[in-house]
Amino acid sequence: MGTHEPQELLLDEMRTDLLKADAAFHRDEKLMTEVYHALTNRRWHRVELDGELSLSWRRAADLVDELRAASGHTPLNLEATGGEGFVSRQVTGILGPLGWRSRPLDTTSNDPAHQVSGGQPDPHAEPEWAVALFRLDPTETIGADEAVADLRAALPDARVDDPDDVGVFEVHLRAPSFDAALHVVWDAMAAAGADGRIVFMEHPEIPEHWKTRPSRPGEAGPR
Repeated sequence: MGTHEPQELLLDEMRTDLLKADAAFHRDEKLMTEVYHALTNRRWHRVELDGELSLSWRRAADLVDELRAASGHTPLNLEATGGEGFVSRQVTGILGPLGWRSRPLDTTSNDPAHQVSGGQPDPHAEPEWAVALFRLDPTETIGADEAVADLRAALPDARVDDPDDVGVFEVHLRAPSFDAALHVVWDAMAAAGADGRIVFMEHPEIPEHWKTRPSRPGEAGPR
């Protein structure tokens, strides 16, 4: 079997699965933009199928426009519009039940599995961000340590530091923007059930979250 055959088969499977979605899905520009984000800078595989699928920004944008055209909608021309590599909960809810799983693409090297228009690699690499968090009640060692361990397990592609003596620590991860990094961490906190034991040092623009300041200030920003 040729090197690109699994890629083509997976691309056909991805196209078929997305075409099966309700027509309203293809009409929703916000959701289709999120699909573009999810298909870029990531490696996708489907349970029980060989190989991984990774698309260039242009190929992912073309696929989104192809899906919209099949339902009679105008193209969005999303290539290089920002947010590449971010997987929203809505997209996970669509592709996850169909057996699709993904992990970040190593955009710092020439990945032979990466499908790129014209045969050239994308020269884009996501920046690394540091999100500062505060562990509540650091004196309650057992519960507090479990919260950090649960968060670390929910972020397998990130580096989660150990809290210092006042409970401050950082999560280091790659994301297209700091806002995207905040949402990834927030989703992981909720999935790990740690959102009641760990809070952000700075107030993110995420609904139903809050700001907590311990005795020592912390900062979050790109590294």
